[in-house]
Amino acid sequence: METTADDFLTVFIDGKASVINFLKRLHNFAVNLGWIAVPIVAPFLWPKYEPKERRGITLEAQQSVLAARKRRNGICFWNCFGKPVPSHS
Repeated sequence: METTADDFLTVFIDGKASVINFLKRLHNFAVNLGWIAVPIVAPFLWPKYEPKERRGITLEAQQSVLAARKRRNGICFWNCFGKPVPSHS
């Protein structure tokens, strides 16, 4: 079985960050053990990880969820989180 740079590029285009991360780790592991004599993809050609913007729940959003909950166990579930995580925006 032969793996070419085109196979890696296909994964780079279609893959998620975790897939690319583990593929890079496996590739580096194989190179370090000598299973692969020459790297298939040069280190500078690997895509850079760019995290997506994330946001936490706002106090108003948590209060609206708690107000909408009618059952006691639902309110206990949401109250166990303590203070809400503020929004990053």
